Amino acid sequence: MKVKEHVNDIIEDAQNYVEAKFEHARLTTVEKSTNTISTILAWTFVAAIAFFCSLLLSALLIVVLAKAMDSYIWSILIVFGLYATILAIVIIRLKAMLITPIKNKLLGEYLAVYESERRKKDE
Repeated sequence: MKVKEHVNDIIEDAQNYVEAKFEHARLTTVEKSTNTISTILAWTFVAAIAFFCSLLLSALLIVVLAKAMDSYIWSILIVFGLYATILAIVIIRLKAMLITPIKNKLLGEYLAVYESERRKKDE
């Protein structure tokens, strides 16, 4: 009878261990997802503020150029040309300017969580 109880205890411990491992994996996934989503939302907020500021700056630049040139059409075309040039540069250098830094930031978040978990295990 003792052997059967001992085997049942081992099976119960194994089940508890597996459940704990699944729970740990789930929590780790949630933490990584939360970090990634919060980073994306923070950068979206920064981008929205930058867009609003550039919109106001553009309006100011159009008004100043219009007063200097006595033509709103030409001032709008000059500002449009400035933005078209910036857009062309960004499109040409998209990978170096946007994709690689975003990928590095997300991988950095992942590695930070991974390192903290590894340190916790070592302690």
